[in-house]
Amino acid sequence: MKRLINKCNLIIFITLILLINLIFPSYAVDSQLQSTIEVSYITENNTLPMNNVDVFIYKLASFDNETYKTTWKEIFSDFEVDFEETSDEEIISDAAKLSDYIKSNNISYDYKLTTDSSGKDNITFDNGIYLICGQEKTLDNIIYTPIPCILELPYTSSTGSLVHDVSIELKYNRTEKDIPQSPESKPSKNTHSLNTGDTIIITFIVLVISIILNIIVYVKKKKEEK
Repeated sequence: MKRLINKCNLIIFITLILLINLIFPSYAVDSQLQSTIEVSYITENNTLPMNNVDVFIYKLASFDNETYKTTWKEIFSDFEVDFEETSDEEIISDAAKLSDYIKSNNISYDYKLTTDSSGKDNITFDNGIYLICGQEKTLDNIIYTPIPCILELPYTSSTGSLVHDVSIELKYNRTEKDIPQSPESKPSKNTHSLNTGDTIIITFIVLVISIILNIIVYVKKKKEEK
């Protein structure tokens, strides 16, 4: 009887643990210390892969798998983002400011990817918050500039579970490159220089006219003498 009661208690305990994990999954300790991202950089409605493009990744904050708290690096502490309270537009704006700050202070990246022929690459790193910046590329006089983005790994899904492996598509700005006109392509002024052939023709015409005029004058004089 006592053994049966112990088995029942064990079953009840296990059931309670499972229910807690299902109802409150964020309370469970996350044992996965790393996350994986696949970066996809394909432009023109997914028809033009950006191959051989460097993607720079900067670690902004670390993630505690037990407390679920993030600790921002001191150098980025002025840019802390609360993903639950911040809109997508504000996060995009913060990413642009962070990118400018990194460039102006010559801050080195933590990881670098280089896209393959399909415009993709992937990497695995420690959980945390990261800024992702892509390299500008010009094709057929069109400049493609990736838009910086901030990524939290792992992130909590709509069901409450932690997601470690994600795929992101880099957004981009598309601008036409200014092409300076070469001297040969500039419209030429409406001028014409005479070559040797033109000079000979003109001289011949003038000579013929002169002869005709002299003949007219000679004939006129002869008539007057008569």
